[in-house]
Amino acid sequence: MAKITAARWVELSSSVATKEALFKTVDFALRDVFKRDRLWQDWRRKGSAAEPSHTPPKTPAPTTPRTSPSLLPPNGIAA
Repeated sequence: MAKITAARWVELSSSVATKEALFKTVDFALRDVFKRDRLWQDWRRKGSAAEPSHTPPKTPAPTTPRTSPSLLPPNGIAA
């Protein structure tokens, strides 16, 4: 039996173009996810101008790697 993706199923069952079927499938899935997401619903109820109730942790700035003395060429050999 051939494997049919959700977007392909939408395309075949509703006779829409491939791109439109993919868009409709993703749009439906995201609407369903957001409808069930508690944090999203809380944020919407408080108003979109309000800050989200949780903020992601700040990541430290990347540091430049230090060169290890073991990575230096042996004495007498030009790099």
